[in-house]
Amino acid sequence: MGTRNKSINLYRSLEEISVFRFDKAVNGDLRYLAKKEDVTSISIGDAYEEAWKEIFNEYVEKAQGTNIIKSYLLIGEINYLKSRLYIVPQLVKTVLGTSNNDAFKYCLREIELWGFRIDRSKGLDDQMTKVLKTLQNSKTKIKRKEAELQELNGSEKPLTIQEQKVQLHRILGVNIDLRVTTMLEWIAYWQEVDLLKRRKKINSG
Repeated sequence: MGTRNKSINLYRSLEEISVFRFDKAVNGDLRYLAKKEDVTSISIGDAYEEAWKEIFNEYVEKAQGTNIIKSYLLIGEINYLKSRLYIVPQLVKTVLGTSNNDAFKYCLREIELWGFRIDRSKGLDDQMTKVLKTLQNSKTKIKRKEAELQELNGSEKPLTIQEQKVQLHRILGVNIDLRVTTMLEWIAYWQEVDLLKRRKKINSG
């Protein structure tokens, strides 16, 4: 994560991003946040992390109700925690070992953007040790979230977006183009499915 680079044309909201691109991003490929047809040659930078944070925070705020939507929330959180577990130790290593002041300031800021509070008026050695200890403890949280995801989806793997598309067509009769339909529309469809299920349960009760 890092300072936003406005010169890069990226998707930044659920109203813009398609289901196809969101699915790619939530599973770790942030290249699909670029407003380009061919993303194969793209190198991920800080702006991509920042854009994804904006999109996923909006998703957390607006997506409620169904198991499929909850699955995305868990997948996104698991991927975030795993990325943090991989990236932050490298930043800590640079902070403690570099003689380059610009690199030092940059990495310290990045550590803060990954959710760690740093008191610049105090020594950094103990604070960096605390950061690393917190990261190690997060392995337990990752395992717990993975268990939640498995329980949510039962013994089977989470449905692919193609399988979800088929379900929506069967239940709502809608024809969806995953590369065109936005995530805001996708959420609305699944919330409608959830509403229909609740009504059916009430009527059958």
